[in-house]
Amino acid sequence: MRAAGRRSLGGHVKTSNGMWISSFLILLVFLAGLGWYVMAVSATVGEDYKLTKIEKRIEGLKFEHQDLMVRMSQEKTLDKIAERALGLGLVPAGRVAYIALPSSSLASISGLNAGQ
Repeated sequence: MRAAGRRSLGGHVKTSNGMWISSFLILLVFLAGLGWYVMAVSATVGEDYKLTKIEKRIEGLKFEHQDLMVRMSQEKTLDKIAERALGLGLVPAGRVAYIALPSSSLASISGLNAGQ
């Protein structure tokens, strides 16, 4: 019968089992690397999805901000302010009358405020 292995020039016997083991180890390293690569790509795709979602949210908030700025400028007009004042029960001022005070009265009033 023939031996299970062959002799090489150095006198060592190479068996087919040794080749299978080294082939298996190479395959195992390759599969581990491939698995790591797939996981890295998957994580990157997930992060890209999150980033795209956040960018869309930012764009939506920019449009909302722009809309609010337009609405705010419309609400600040004198007509809108007068309309809200009437809605609150305020009435427009009629004739305004100013009272002239003598200058000595003003000095005494300001002196009271300064003394407090």
